[in-house]
Amino acid sequence: MAEEIKGLFTKYNYELQTDINQPVGQLIIRNVGLKPVEFDRDLANMLGIPRKFVPYSFAFVKRLGSPTTYFIHCDLIDTERNLFNGKKTDILALFDVKGKPFEKVRYQSSPQEILRDCSTDEFINSITISVKDEYGELFDFNGLPLLFELELN
Repeated sequence: MAEEIKGLFTKYNYELQTDINQPVGQLIIRNVGLKPVEFDRDLANMLGIPRKFVPYSFAFVKRLGSPTTYFIHCDLIDTERNLFNGKKTDILALFDVKGKPFEKVRYQSSPQEILRDCSTDEFINSITISVKDEYGELFDFNGLPLLFELELN
């Protein structure tokens, strides 16, 4: 991974410096050039580093991370009555990530799950459902299909 990061900008005649297995982290990334660079949001989140690197800045990757939980959000959830970790939220459900990356996995919801209070008027014209990671960023399924099964009572 260090070699890939080091060569990310070589087609622009720009190179980052990387060191691995250092006492301060698994990976050190240095911008030793004169131009600022910016990493993709998902890559920066995975590495736990800032997106933007000004000239002569560096970052320590203490350990590599990946999403551990899918958070399912729904705009009909009554955020005044729904709390998660003590904060008002529109989270409908959450599932621990299982399987290999981009492997088709079926998640069964537990029958013990608490029904969430919904804020609705007399008519519902639309429902928005989204999947986010633990950082609150929309999860990218790389174009693979995503299936939601809803049971409305």
